[in-house]
Amino acid sequence: MIKIIVYLLISLFSAYYFYLVESAAVRFNSHHFDETEENKNYCSFLAKYNNEIYAFSLFGMIVSILFSFSVIILFVINPLHIVISYLLIAILFLIMIVIFNYGKKSSIDFDLSQYYLLIKPIKSLIIFLEKVLGKFNAIPIPQSNLYFGTPINLNAEFHEIIQEMPGISELKEDESDVINKIIENKNQKINEAMTARTQIVGVEITANIDEALNLFIDSGYSKIPVYEDNLDNIKGIIFSKDMFQSPKDIASIMRKVVYVPETKKSSEMLNQFLTDNFSFAVVVDEFGGTSGIITVEDLIEEMFGEIGDEYDVEEKLIRKINDTTYILSGKVEIDFLNENYELNLPYGEYETIAGLVSSITGKIPQKGETISLDNFSFHIIKSDETKIEMVRMTLTPEN
Repeated sequence: MIKIIVYLLISLFSAYYFYLVESAAVRFNSHHFDETEENKNYCSFLAKYNNEIYAFSLFGMIVSILFSFSVIILFVINPLHIVISYLLIAILFLIMIVIFNYGKKSSIDFDLSQYYLLIKPIKSLIIFLEKVLGKFNAIPIPQSNLYFGTPINLNAEFHEIIQEMPGISELKEDESDVINKIIENKNQKINEAMTARTQIVGVEITANIDEALNLFIDSGYSKIPVYEDNLDNIKGIIFSKDMFQSPKDIASIMRKVVYVPETKKSSEMLNQFLTDNFSFAVVVDEFGGTSGIITVEDLIEEMFGEIGDEYDVEEKLIRKINDTTYILSGKVEIDFLNENYELNLPYGEYETIAGLVSSITGKIPQKGETISLDNFSFHIIKSDETKIEMVRMTLTPEN
């Protein structure tokens, strides 16, 4: 009888171990981890094999439970002992269920190193099975909210972001087709849609604010990664809109960055973007080096073509820095500025700021030039041979 109880306890604790692994696999999400070198290494391995870990943990729980019943069938002869054994299993299972539920509610703060330590005993077996049997694609990891345990509805979430994205309104009639295309393309990897390392526009963390601002203007991007020494050590990300807060340095506006493996599927990445409310991630290879960067725009453009970044689709950009300084797109109309900002810009045979400035100079001014008219000063931030794209307008006191 003692031997049977020992076997049963072993099987129950084995089931509990596999439950912890399964629970950790569901909770695993690189978005919640600090960008330390150690976490990058953990993330690269765990994200690559997370599906296999989840599937193997389910298999382990089933085998453990079946083993406990097999012990009773094989070793218990007395009918009374069989009844007692089943009752004992039922009671122990109830206790374990209570522990499981407590664990689910109290495991909000998820530690990546603990997860890695938890699966270390089966790490070699997981890698071996993945090579022999391939991916366990038949058992997808359920998406859940860590705080409420509610399933994520990808269709609903994507519908909302589509409604909010600029430049997408013309697709409304075919919205359902677009959503279906993205969901159906579940086997595509993010390395097919990402911006490769060689094409990354980044700024060093030691650069000054003016250098960062010029990089935003020259590149036209609204998000730029921040690195230390080289692109293998990306520390965070800065947004162009934060430049209007007059930051003292790059570190003061730098936001945390998310690391994802290049083997991650596009559908999983899009779901993670929608679920965790972020739009930029660093793609790392199996050695923890930077392979590229991926954005929500990249994934959607991969499905139905160019949608553009914020600067691409916002034709009438106006940023009021203070009462006397404005950053303006060359396409901003004079009427709009005068009516909404109580300015007194002169009218003429032009409609836009670009037209006004060109009429003053008689040509298209180059980047860096400053043109004055009455109590207005126009500094050219960005232009090319055919158009003025961005201007800083300053109001000066009238003489």
